[in-house]
Amino acid sequence: MNEATPSDGKWILLVEDDADNREVLCEVLRSEGFAVTEAVHGADALARIRGADGPPGLVLLDLMMPVMNGWQFLAELRGDRALSSTPVVLLTAGRDVDARAIDANDLVRKPVHLPDLLAKVERWLR
Repeated sequence: MNEATPSDGKWILLVEDDADNREVLCEVLRSEGFAVTEAVHGADALARIRGADGPPGLVLLDLMMPVMNGWQFLAELRGDRALSSTPVVLLTAGRDVDARAIDANDLVRKPVHLPDLLAKVERWLR
């Protein structure tokens, strides 16, 4: 996994357990000039955030993952004073998910429509 965590906070943490989805999304985001760090589940994501020079500018978060799912990750993130204001955009196939009800900032439905994803990344990161 490639990692990019610039100290200016303009990096994206992509938390997705499906390797194919993760690879495609990272490739697209990097081709648009974004620095991206990958994580395969919530516990991995927390370790990467806590090991970085500063928090990400944006977290793209799958909900259904092994080890630590998206709901658990969000609870940990929001409970950490230094990280609680980090914007989170959910990546989910669930049709009944309300991003705000689970303390996320926004939502992109799977299968991901890339222009929608990029618009939301721009909105929350820049």
